[in-house]
Amino acid sequence: MRREVRKEEHYIIQKSKNSTKKTLPELSDIQDGLFKLILYSNIDSLQLNGLRVLFATRLKLTGKNIRDRIILPCSLKEIESFLKKLDCTQQQRTEYSQKVASRNTAKQHH
Repeated sequence: MRREVRKEEHYIIQKSKNSTKKTLPELSDIQDGLFKLILYSNIDSLQLNGLRVLFATRLKLTGKNIRDRIILPCSLKEIESFLKKLDCTQQQRTEYSQKVASRNTAKQHH
């Protein structure tokens, strides 16, 4: 049975990961967040009090000295540009961009 869509409200299903001592959360935390983002993105519909509601999914990463943001899915170039602005090593940027890009690609093709 199809129900009316409640259009006045748009809900966000968000998974947040934070690091208070490092620029970004640990890679395993980011991978967990990306997995949950993909999982939440596969929800067909969301209902509140019997009415379908519009929703979006989001992964929020916070850490020491992050002053910018990035919205996934996006291109590898955008991911690399974002990571260059952060206070992390080249090896960390490479690891993060490879992991995020692989999850990002999986989500785009789903």
